[in-house]
Amino acid sequence: MLKILFALTFAIVVLSHNPAAAQSSRECQPYHSSTTGATGGPVPVVPDSLLADIKIAIPCLIDVITGLKGQIIEPKLPGEAGSKLLSATGALRAIMTRQSNLDAGSGNPRETKALNEFIRLFRTHDGIDVTSVLTYAARSDVYDARLNAVLLLGNIIDNTTVCVPLVHLNDPALTATDYGINGRANLLGIISVVAPWAYAENYAAIKATVAKIRRNTETATGVETTRNLLDNIDSRLGLQTEKTNKSVALPDAFRAPCKSYVLSYRPSIENLGFSY
Repeated sequence: MLKILFALTFAIVVLSHNPAAAQSSRECQPYHSSTTGATGGPVPVVPDSLLADIKIAIPCLIDVITGLKGQIIEPKLPGEAGSKLLSATGALRAIMTRQSNLDAGSGNPRETKALNEFIRLFRTHDGIDVTSVLTYAARSDVYDARLNAVLLLGNIIDNTTVCVPLVHLNDPALTATDYGINGRANLLGIISVVAPWAYAENYAAIKATVAKIRRNTETATGVETTRNLLDNIDSRLGLQTEKTNKSVALPDAFRAPCKSYVLSYRPSIENLGFSY
């Protein structure tokens, strides 16, 4: 089972996401090139020199991942696209780790300024397409892809994108494999991040998803981790009151992409249990 490690700074920004702001193709070309390896060869490592300026590196690496949206469409990762994904997410993970280390070296154990900057930049440039690719990675057949994706999603997921892992959690094919069962645990951990401040549609979707998984695992054995995760999500949902976000509708600018994702997901999911 993949241990889920999330930073504790993600709750600060709730609706800071803006539509993806594209970097210039010339500026991002080195990132596309450095994440592209030979067929069947080792996963390329993005040079440290390209990671120094995070205001360029983060949006350009997100641009690389966005470009994979038409290729990463199932949990079994294709060779070339999977390699590129591993390279780009590995680079983003390296930046995130470096930012966390900067905070740790500040002398203040509660300092999160550097990591918050990573999260802010990521959220400024991400969206449904990036989250979809990362969600497939989090439930994929490649351990390192699962690890990278979970660490990224656990820090940057918010009300604008949590609909994506919620759809995947309702995919009947999710637990057809051992890695899919690990993937379910990963995605449950990810949606738990948003539960305490989920807006109305997301709150309802999280509750419906938890209830469905409880029903489906009611008589199952060996699912203690899943039940613990479900209990944790219920506990975090319970932190909300009638005066918190669960009573506030998700803004149309964020609801529309979620609705589109639900409708376009393949294979389509019958009796999803929620809508946007």
